[in-house]
Amino acid sequence: MLVSQDDLRARFAAGDYVARALREEYHCCLRSERPCSIPTEPPNTRSLILGFLKPNGPLVFLVHCYLRPDGTLGASGRLDLKYLVSDDGSHYYVS
Repeated sequence: MLVSQDDLRARFAAGDYVARALREEYHCCLRSERPCSIPTEPPNTRSLILGFLKPNGPLVFLVHCYLRPDGTLGASGRLDLKYLVSDDGSHYYVS
């Protein structure tokens, strides 16, 4: 289901997905990596798409971020949520 970025973030927060990922309920995998095209970011900053999957493989959520060479997040400093499969199996994404 196509939803607004605000709606997707609200569903993500309500499901406590970050805390669950930190508890290792999900595995993180690199889906895409390329050089960052934002000129204000430090050299060697990478644009990453990360997938978080349940242990048996299904994708739960997908995020984009800019990772600086020092390990911090660039641009807004936050993960940019792109896709979510809620606990009830509903699929949500932004265009």
